[in-house]
Parts: sequence; C-alpha cells; structure tokens
Amino acid sequence: MWPTVGTKSAKVDPLYDGRISKTLCKRGTEHCFLPLWSFGKEGEESHRLKQPHSIATNSSGQFIIADGAVVKVFDRKRQFIDHVSLPIDDVHEAVLRVYDVTSDMNDNFYALVELYKTEKGDSS
Repeated sequence: MWPTVGTKSAKVDPLYDGRISKTLCKRGTEHCFLPLWSFGKEGEESHRLKQPHSIATNSSGQFIIADGAVVKVFDRKRQFIDHVSLPIDDVHEAVLRVYDVTSDMNDNFYALVELYKTEKGDSS
C-alpha cells in the first residue's frame, strides 16, 4: 500500500530505504528531512509500523504517519513518541481506516478517515 519509487532494477520504499536521504545529501540538498536509517521497525510491537500509507511532518521535524486505523508520531531520531487511535465507540460492527494525514503551521495534525460498516460476523 505504501507508494514506492521505481528504478531500472528495483522499487524503492522512501520510508524504509536510507539510500534516498544519502542520495539527496550527496547532491547538496540543504533540507534533507528523511532519516539516514529506517524507522518504525524497532521497539515495542505496538509502536512499530504495520500498514504505513501516508506521512506528514511538522515544524519540529516529527513524522506523523497513518498506520491502518492509528496515527503514529516519531521524532527526528526515529523514536516513537505517541499514537492516536480514533474513537468509534458509538458505531457497532465498524472498522475505521486512516487514509491520509497532514499538519498545519500551528503543528495541529488532521486525519482523513473512512468508516466501514461490516456485517455481523464479517471480519473483512
């Protein structure tokens, strides 16, 4: 689900592949916001990225990532900071998915979500 960049020999995942930022830095890019290493694969199981598909940054350089039904926040040093699970308490038999995230100049973040109603007993 995460977008990749196609090359002649492979597809590159910009979130997990440190070669992206190394290449940008070699070319003299002053503001290289991608880390030189991957993130979201270490630490507690609940902190790891499982289905990342949208990413935003804020003025502090934090990464805000849509990960399934959760929004996770990592700092510049790839350390997990926090997560936000969106409530769906009043809707029974429903599944929520975060499709996109963004942040504004005041470091508020916004999530575009979709709520799927499932049939009783349907796990999809």
